[in-house]
Amino acid sequence: MRAMKRMLRGQLASQIAPQPAYFGIETEWLHHAGVCAHLCTSQPLWRQPSGTWRCSGGTLIACRVTAVARELAQTRWQSTCQAKWRGRATIGDDARLKVDDCVGVLVLLAPPRTTVNIERGSYASELSCITAYCRTVAVFDNSSGSPAAIVQPFFPVEGSLDVMVDGARFWYLPLYDGVCRALRLHSCCCACSNQPSGCGHCTMNCWRVLKRPDGYPSGSE
Repeated sequence: MRAMKRMLRGQLASQIAPQPAYFGIETEWLHHAGVCAHLCTSQPLWRQPSGTWRCSGGTLIACRVTAVARELAQTRWQSTCQAKWRGRATIGDDARLKVDDCVGVLVLLAPPRTTVNIERGSYASELSCITAYCRTVAVFDNSSGSPAAIVQPFFPVEGSLDVMVDGARFWYLPLYDGVCRALRLHSCCCACSNQPSGCGHCTMNCWRVLKRPDGYPSGSE
């Protein structure tokens, strides 16, 4: 996690100059000679519109999808319609969303029952909405033509920056253009191991989410 954060800080340096307020930085601070010298050495990030979500990858047979996800998807349509489960969803050229990946989306403050209340209006503000982060359970083609996902929300761990997956709740999430990827990292403890062959994580449900303010995904997406 520390190595990932160091890499992301390098990308953030090229975004501070045009958007200091977004990162909670006073504009006057950028006038300092040392800060100016550092920003002059950073390269501006290349940006392009992300595009729209589309399902990709192979088609999955229904038995490979958890029963709760299948039942929730089926409640959206008539019994004669069947969800087409897919391996992943893609936005842009190379931004992939797979099962177990994390997504973030601006939602209304009213808690959802079975469908995520995505805020898409231009009047969205901190008073009417928040950014919610969820774990992806399944991805599928919607009968209306728009892809969708079944997700599980996170809830905060008291007194910590970590979050936990709410294993009891499943939500239907339409993959509109406001849905962004985030990065879920295991918050390791003494039961986890780091070996030359790779990391071994314990089963503790405790995670740290890296998101847009942390520089993930990069501004080039």
